[in-house]
Amino acid sequence: MKKLTTMLLCCLAVQACGEGSPTGVDEPPTLVVTEYVTLQEFDGYIADVQGTIPNVNLMIGEFGSIAGEFAAGFIPVYWIGEYTKNLLRRVDDIQGRAREIRPAHPELLKLHLEEYEASLEDFHAGFTLFVQGIEQPGSVTTEQVNDKIVEGNVHLIRLQILLGDLGGRPIDFFAPQGGGGNGPPNGEFDGFGF
Repeated sequence: MKKLTTMLLCCLAVQACGEGSPTGVDEPPTLVVTEYVTLQEFDGYIADVQGTIPNVNLMIGEFGSIAGEFAAGFIPVYWIGEYTKNLLRRVDDIQGRAREIRPAHPELLKLHLEEYEASLEDFHAGFTLFVQGIEQPGSVTTEQVNDKIVEGNVHLIRLQILLGDLGGRPIDFFAPQGGGGNGPPNGEFDGFGF
């Protein structure tokens, strides 16, 4: 009986040793697949985005002026709404240009869609809320408009950071020629209420 028990235990031990793969099922792969972006692709994308930034700066500046004029009461509400609708057309144009410059590289495309195009969507939503607040007083709060503008700015800042990480150098689309910029305009407009 003792021999039988010993033999069974040995068989179970031998069987247990033989199971599983020699490299281990749960071990992570030793080779990690890494996506590489060529310098040409990276610099080309940076140049494409940089080409659209003057319009983004103009758009943000125009909205600041419109919001300031609205808060000061210098311009009739009708014209503020019309100016903002023109601004929405500008955003539509920038969004169209952003779609045209979508990069082919999957990593750059992901950043482009999730950050750059998302920022433009947020700006569009913020400006649309602003028009709604003008046309239907009390329907929108200042915070709702500000939140969308700030979300757009956050996407732009994050795009610069992530591209900088990917390229191994700082990226600042809003720097004046020669460097020294400090990111996108503030974008918070506290002086108006609906």
